[in-house]
Amino acid sequence: IPGISTVFFRMLITVIAFSFFPGIISKTIKLPWIQLARLGTIGFLLALHWALFFGAIKASNVSVTLCCIATSSFFTALFEPVFTRKRFQWHELFLGFLVIPGIYLIYKFSGYPMIGIALGIGAAIFGSLFSVMNKAWVTEMDPVLVTFAELSIGLMLFSPLVPVYYFYYPTEIFIPTGFDWLWLGILALFCTCLAYISSLKALKVLTTFTVTLTINLEPVYGIIMAILLFQEHKDMGWGFYIGALIVVGSVFIHPFVDSRLARAERQ
Repeated sequence: IPGISTVFFRMLITVIAFSFFPGIISKTIKLPWIQLARLGTIGFLLALHWALFFGAIKASNVSVTLCCIATSSFFTALFEPVFTRKRFQWHELFLGFLVIPGIYLIYKFSGYPMIGIALGIGAAIFGSLFSVMNKAWVTEMDPVLVTFAELSIGLMLFSPLVPVYYFYYPTEIFIPTGFDWLWLGILALFCTCLAYISSLKALKVLTTFTVTLTINLEPVYGIIMAILLFQEHKDMGWGFYIGALIVVGSVFIHPFVDSRLARAERQ
């Protein structure tokens, strides 16, 4: 099924699962309208991030998409000062610019069309906006309430895009069949509900440095899993892995630079 259908059913199953939490619906309805508007905006951005992410995988492959998603750090460096009034960090922008030659090498040597890379970078942009707005607007709220409100309102805002997509692509399959339902269930219950709540709980006991470092490892183990499961290394040239190393390397050293600069300021 296409990415837009995957996102629709992923969000739908997740919202249904969260609705079983006692009082979650009534608590959401009682939120101020400005808070609901903010949560809905964040949820809609997350839906767009997922739709472009799955679209990028279908247009290229898992490894290429994950390398593009790693550019999120660059876009976060641009967006975070705007929404959180954080001081602009030039080292973050510099590290972000380092991914540009890496992306070029990935495009040059992966053999996939530019549309896959464009969709992956678009997913990175919406993903960074989602993260920055979440940090700026909803840090003090109950994580379960935040997740339910974001996904339920986001689903309502995203749903009108589905018929528009199928108007232009009427031959695409919309209703999942067979094992699609199993994988969608895993995607919704484990990769969304469980993962989201676990990450929010982790933030309460781990340092920001540790959490950032863990998130930055996603392209590393993602590419390894893609090689093991899909044999993607057979489609890639040596230039791709040099590009991937540049992208992942610049993202990986980011928390170390942040930590060192923060220590220097305290001294």
